[in-house]
Amino acid sequence: RGDTLSNHDWFPMYGHRFLGSSFVRKAVMQRRRADIGTAIILWTEAMREDPAGTLPLDDEELASLAQFATVEEWLEVKSGVLHGWEEVLVEDDRAAEPYRRLGHPGFMQGVVEEMHKRKVSRDAGREARNLSVRKSRIKKKMEELQVASHIVEDGAVLHSLAEFFDQSDLHITHDNVRTAMAEVLGYTGEVTRFPAGGRRGYPTGHGGVPGWFEFGTAQRAHKSGRRTGAITASPFFWPIWRLRRRRVRSRLTRQVNQALKRL
Repeated sequence: RGDTLSNHDWFPMYGHRFLGSSFVRKAVMQRRRADIGTAIILWTEAMREDPAGTLPLDDEELASLAQFATVEEWLEVKSGVLHGWEEVLVEDDRAAEPYRRLGHPGFMQGVVEEMHKRKVSRDAGREARNLSVRKSRIKKKMEELQVASHIVEDGAVLHSLAEFFDQSDLHITHDNVRTAMAEVLGYTGEVTRFPAGGRRGYPTGHGGVPGWFEFGTAQRAHKSGRRTGAITASPFFWPIWRLRRRRVRSRLTRQVNQALKRL
């Protein structure tokens, strides 16, 4: 349950498969062509049901979906129109036991599976575009705030901040970007950089070891305009260590292994 396609206004119609089906053949031979039109109406309604591709068992509901004036009129054509439909069990997380509906393991099942693939692909594409837009807007705000270029150009930083805004109720504004940087990175702008070259054997931030440390706090600014209390900043190297721990560990492991080989 909950697996719907109600926002789709169309579904693929496999013409060759439909025209060659036993349903169409029997309806024509029995001079019940009207059953074909009624079946297509129910197929269309099934795509809007929950879950998609199923129908209720109740005859009153079916008569209404098939656009009949009375249940009696529906019962006269029911056996022919529901060719290929059978009872199926539908799981519902909100209920203790599954419940029964009508499903079509042939034609409708294939259509629903195809539509769900399209839906997943479309949703993934939309999310990728939205993520790209968020990262672009965040980067622009960081540049306007004159954040250090090595932070602005760091893809992992932008991705982490974009995820923060995706999960929060905040617009991408200057104040909120400051808030996000303080909460996600522990960065508030009061920064002391290590020397560009670092001491011998002590790499700088670009090499994976922390490139800044900071102290300070920032406020969370919500869409409503209100502000809530200060956020405790993470001092010294902890924020960037969380961001780059894999790279640091990899380099440390490599150096240790090289040293052991020289023994």
